[in-house]
Amino acid sequence: MEDGPSCAPSLGQTRDDFTLAYLQSCEAECPTCGYNVHAVTAPRCPECGGRLEIRVVPVSSGFSRAWLTALVASGLGGGMGLLLAAVVVHSGLPRNSLNIDVVYFLLQIPTPVILLIARRWYVRMTNMLQWLFACGLAGLNVGGLLWIVIYILRI
Repeated sequence: MEDGPSCAPSLGQTRDDFTLAYLQSCEAECPTCGYNVHAVTAPRCPECGGRLEIRVVPVSSGFSRAWLTALVASGLGGGMGLLLAAVVVHSGLPRNSLNIDVVYFLLQIPTPVILLIARRWYVRMTNMLQWLFACGLAGLNVGGLLWIVIYILRI
């Protein structure tokens, strides 16, 4: 009983050759733009130019530790932004060195939604870039939060 193309590349077959052979016999969409890449002649999407490669990925793809770290970090920033927005509406913008932090966190409010919309882009980055982005976002948000806490405790 045959279900489709051979699951293993032939001896000496490159990844590109295997990808092209698979796409000759199977319908598939470009993971970046959704264009139908069935029967392409080069391992690139003709629509967006993205590189095509057949891979085995875990079912949890897109929900890696780096993705969850970035999502939690953006949620922290967005939540802090909502809290500070309520404070600013009630009391006005503070007249001290906290203005930069307040504005930063107010700008973080849409970040979780933007990250969810851009998930396809995010999971296509290399693992190292995903972690750099997630740790950078977490560092900025935790640092900003600590700055506010230290400032409040010093008052």
